[in-house]
Amino acid sequence: MFGYTLIKKDRLRILEQNSRAMDRLVQVVDWFSGWEDLRIIWKYIFMPDGMHIGGISRCREDYAKERGTNEYGKPKEKP
Repeated sequence: MFGYTLIKKDRLRILEQNSRAMDRLVQVVDWFSGWEDLRIIWKYIFMPDGMHIGGISRCREDYAKERGTNEYGKPKEKP
């Protein structure tokens, strides 16, 4: 109907809360942008939805790869 959708008030309240939380998250990203570990996390959070295949397990794997460690934070053994 002309680009509008009807939603319940409680759903609107949740969406507004999520919007405020996202605004705060963006501010935190800017503030801590120099921290290398957080840069890796922000990259995961803000990547397009289609790239989140594998969920949090994939995130741990990607995080370890970016840091050059195993998934438990230990440096990889050099061959």
